[in-house]
Amino acid sequence: MRRLILCSAIVLVSGCGLLSQPKPQPLTQYQLTPVPASGIAASASSQTAPACMQVLRVRGVEASPPFAGDSLLYTEMPQVLGSFAWHRWATPPATMLTNDILDQVAASGLYRAVLGPTDPGESGLVLAVRINRGPLQVFADGKGDSRRSSEQLSYTATLANAGDGTVIGTRVFAASRDADPTPYGGVKAANAIVTQLDGQLLDWLRQLSTDETCK
Repeated sequence: MRRLILCSAIVLVSGCGLLSQPKPQPLTQYQLTPVPASGIAASASSQTAPACMQVLRVRGVEASPPFAGDSLLYTEMPQVLGSFAWHRWATPPATMLTNDILDQVAASGLYRAVLGPTDPGESGLVLAVRINRGPLQVFADGKGDSRRSSEQLSYTATLANAGDGTVIGTRVFAASRDADPTPYGGVKAANAIVTQLDGQLLDWLRQLSTDETCK
């Protein structure tokens, strides 16, 4: 009897190892890749000289939790945030937004030169951006086909004198767009928002390019 029980236990243990394990859900990663604005490229190619003779340094975009990580965030009710289990940003949105702003401002031809956060060289102006909220997908009430969502993003930009820190201007940029109620739908809407805010940011910087600022 003892030998039979022992043999049965061995069979049970070995049998557990033969059971198929569930396959893990593949992780999908997304890039924050706004559509290039045709007006930016056109204005840069048509300019023979920069509107502002200063050198601008673009600082790394800052963000605080919960918007500082790579989670793809959503909310279904006020004050409660969640993250999609199998969907992530490839890198934190703040990092991707830094690269985007740097590329767009440099391509605009607005300044004599544009430096990134770690580029060598001296600058007369510095642009700092801080994410206030987002990218965040907001789901409205509804079930099934009636389920709706929108994507939101808000950030504050500050242009300052690099020498003495004098603030030249500060402004909040914010936008919201309807999105398909899926993670990919939210990402597409976020890209469209960034494209929109790129244009608004460049218009704002041009308005601040006065003789006193750019001399």
